[in-house]
Amino acid sequence: MRRITIDSETSSLDPKCAGIVEVGAVVFENGVEVAQFSEICRPHESCLVGPSVDKALSFSGLTRGEIMAARPSAVVSEAFGAWLRTWADGDKLHAYNVEFEARFLGLEPWLISQSAWGECIMLAASQMIGEAGGLPRFKGGKYKYAKLADAAAFFGVMRCGEHRALTDARTAALVYEEILKRRGGA
Repeated sequence: MRRITIDSETSSLDPKCAGIVEVGAVVFENGVEVAQFSEICRPHESCLVGPSVDKALSFSGLTRGEIMAARPSAVVSEAFGAWLRTWADGDKLHAYNVEFEARFLGLEPWLISQSAWGECIMLAASQMIGEAGGLPRFKGGKYKYAKLADAAAFFGVMRCGEHRALTDARTAALVYEEILKRRGGA
């Protein structure tokens, strides 16, 4: 079975004033990585202004210089769309935090449809970790959301490098493989 997992790095957490600065994705078939996509991109300059940008970039380690030297988002989104058409073939897309990724990747120039997304790895991981006693519950009864690093540790997955789009996509994909194995459906 083929699974595609996507991650992006953004210039802020608010899609109204932020843009994607890096996108990464991996394709797993039968538990083995068979393809990857990774590229830094340059969003509109207005997306790179303000104090929240420095905070967001500090998470990924990307610099303004790297982003300004990158190809424009519109060009990268075309390349990414072509890559997805090559690999997706109707398969659902996955992400550690589907809500976050869908919010940004649903906007111009990316335009990934909400219906393209499959299961949220973070919610599946949080449920399993919570049921094992590893997470507290919110007031409504749902388990607190596990961070990717915590989910990787719980499922015995080695972090695949620094906090960047491709390494986070790969780590999330490996966590998902472990979730599916424990469910008996890998």
